[in-house]
Amino acid sequence: MSKGNDGVPSGWIQTPLADVVDVLDRYRIPVSAKERSQRAGNVPYFGASGQVGWIDEAIFDEDLTLLGEDGVQFFDQTKKKAYLISGKSWVNNHAHVLRARSEILDWRYLCHYLNVFNYEGYANGTTRLKLTKAAMLGIPVLLPPLGEQVRIVEALEEQLSRLDSAEMALKRNSARVKRLVPRVMTQILADAGGEELRLDQLAEVRLGRQRSPKNHQGENMVPYLRAANVGWQGLLLDDVKEMNFSGKETERYRLRDGDIVLSEASGSPGEVGKPAIWRGEIENCCFQNTLIRVRPTGIDPEFLLLYLRCLALRGDFRAGARGVGIHHLGAAKLASWPVPVPSQEKQKEAVEKIQSFLDLIDATSPAFSSKGDVAKRATALRTALLRKAFNGTLVPQDPADEPASELLARIKSGQEAAAASKNPRTGGTRTGGPRKPAKTAQAADDRPPAPAPTAAPTIAVQQEFEL
Repeated sequence: MSKGNDGVPSGWIQTPLADVVDVLDRYRIPVSAKERSQRAGNVPYFGASGQVGWIDEAIFDEDLTLLGEDGVQFFDQTKKKAYLISGKSWVNNHAHVLRARSEILDWRYLCHYLNVFNYEGYANGTTRLKLTKAAMLGIPVLLPPLGEQVRIVEALEEQLSRLDSAEMALKRNSARVKRLVPRVMTQILADAGGEELRLDQLAEVRLGRQRSPKNHQGENMVPYLRAANVGWQGLLLDDVKEMNFSGKETERYRLRDGDIVLSEASGSPGEVGKPAIWRGEIENCCFQNTLIRVRPTGIDPEFLLLYLRCLALRGDFRAGARGVGIHHLGAAKLASWPVPVPSQEKQKEAVEKIQSFLDLIDATSPAFSSKGDVAKRATALRTALLRKAFNGTLVPQDPADEPASELLARIKSGQEAAAASKNPRTGGTRTGGPRKPAKTAQAADDRPPAPAPTAAPTIAVQQEFEL
């Protein structure tokens, strides 16, 4: 791959986006959700990063590239900023509407390019980044010959589709593991058997102390746990707050080794009842009323912890929670919950089996995690593919391709001549508005040469990633 003095691959050109697209922003119309609810239809309604609803009629009916104007994470290379739409559509004012000039630019190539472009210096804003039309039109586009653009897109989409399939498989496996855990726990607990008793027959159940502004300071500031300190894998003690407790309150709400604390309330119903066990990690620590303390007296604390975790994972607490916006479990409801009580020997046996199973899940779950090594490898491969696509090394060049600089110059010359003949006084014409893709065949002399078949890319995903 030879490159010129400017580092651009041979046959490529760097040109402003304004030279290769028509901007149709003036035809966008924002419509409120309330109005759209009164205009039900089957036309997709698009915003900054994708479809946000439906409407009854279309503004556009063609192949277009949409690029977020605001509400997009421009500086996160893993997030999409542009996407393709085709056919009847309506676009609001949060996305720029671009029609690629098909004689010089493949619209799919444009979309990929805009998704990897570095928007530093182009998107600006303090609280909400915005890409103005003027800044957007100045974006430098690395433009290969048209035939090479098509070959790049075909190679990219073949490889990226493999990565997409692999990432979807990871998500499916992660979801399966998540569903498997409560099922296995339920079976082990069921095998242990035992008579069912109310929880308050086996433990003291108490709601925590209410937080009040008057207790933000005082003579007896004590650390306390709240719902944010309880995670699915145990306690989260990086951010433990303090408030003033009287002597009697300290005695009533102090945590002891073996106490179990559960989330009493949460904005997410699936988080209600999430339990963790206290092992004296912080001296003289109390708890707030977003938690319920369960102090076992007639049952093994570890067995009870796993049983309560099973209920939470299975969704039993979610089904029993009440409230709108903030979902509450309630100490009284929890106190009446039935708990199977097997023999001490069976309790210990169930704890050992469940813990062994959870240890196995913990050892394998990083492979399925969105932040695990496999996911990181997939992200790295995606980045490598896109980098190769836009530095000219993903597919071989074809010497028969007309260089992009010559094609662009020829097209500009023809456009200027046509514009001058149509409007000799101003020397220009107005860009056409929304339309359907042209159906008429091009004249043989004007038709660009058919792109060559896609050669095998110089990088294959399967060499790096077992699919």
